[in-house]
Amino acid sequence: MNGHYSRRQLLAAAAGAGAVLAGLPQPTQAAMPGSWVLYVSASDCPTCQSIDQFYKADFVRGLQQRGIDFRQITVPSFHNIHAGWPADYQWVLDANPRLRGTPWFFFVNGRGIGMRGYGMRGFKGKFAPLAGLNI
Repeated sequence: MNGHYSRRQLLAAAAGAGAVLAGLPQPTQAAMPGSWVLYVSASDCPTCQSIDQFYKADFVRGLQQRGIDFRQITVPSFHNIHAGWPADYQWVLDANPRLRGTPWFFFVNGRGIGMRGYGMRGFKGKFAPLAGLNI
């Protein structure tokens, strides 16, 4: 792609983003019951270590204030993200069979996965605002 998009493509993308965001809680609004964020990290992931050290406590606190649960899976290596998933989260992996690397974030709204984010960019751009963090 050349990086130029038609007005129709931009409007379609905006409409799609609006539909996804409409199902997510706003900073002043509580999440629907059963909403949770799954954070997939790895013990050898430098980005995960940074998130854990500098952002995780405030992130979890912000989610809880909005009625959103936090859950975490730590896989043995970011080179093999498919290893070590508990059975009760296997459906998330099955719905995303091409996952590579860590960290991954998933917003689960009780009916399915409402939003995904990868890496520090996904965390800061999509998930930190969900917890009311401006980083």
